[in-house]
Amino acid sequence: FFAVFYTQSVRGYSPLQTGLLMLPLVFAPRARLVVDRFGNKATTTGGMLVIAATLVAFATLDEDTPIWLLEVVFFFMGAGMAHIMTPTSVVIMQSLPREKAGSASALSNTFRQVGGALGIAVLGSVLSAAYRTGIEDKLGAVPAGLRHTAGESIEGTLAVAAKLGPRGESLVGPANDAFLHAMHVTALCGAGVALVGAVVVALFLPGRPKEPDELAKDAELVHGEAGRP
Repeated sequence: FFAVFYTQSVRGYSPLQTGLLMLPLVFAPRARLVVDRFGNKATTTGGMLVIAATLVAFATLDEDTPIWLLEVVFFFMGAGMAHIMTPTSVVIMQSLPREKAGSASALSNTFRQVGGALGIAVLGSVLSAAYRTGIEDKLGAVPAGLRHTAGESIEGTLAVAAKLGPRGESLVGPANDAFLHAMHVTALCGAGVALVGAVVVALFLPGRPKEPDELAKDAELVHGEAGRP
């Protein structure tokens, strides 16, 4: 959410260039192999910790950060998400009988969509509030009728600065500083949520799935107990 504003508003990249910069997020490793070796719980917990680390890394970015560092952050963020979505999807699909696979898939998509919407809403509110707090003291030279618009977001500030012409150029630097501070605060809040999620996953997510022979042994034990007088 805030990476787009960082790359376009602060760093000056075009929408197309921003899209190309985000290509490392499209990371689809063979996460299933990691799940088979370490189990769902360890893989997902590790993915959550990677996400937390990448969000902390966002809190260190500034106007002059080499762009290749951002690409590294995007790469690890994509890798972390790949090792979260794969095992959690497997756990959900395995929690219901095969004939209810459609319900399990719908449940998985519902949780994903609701979680994404809530995450953007909450962290977006944090970003907006932090930005307004950082920029409001710098809007004294802006006409009263434009101050509300200029204080809503970095795009609003830059739009008002463009309207003011040479008088508005002094707003660009403070707008970038205020946004970077807001992004750092938001990223650290997101990292905190990811750490809480890692703890929850480590405590409650099922671990390594049982092998077919183990399932057969369990079934034999159940049948044996049922057959006793």
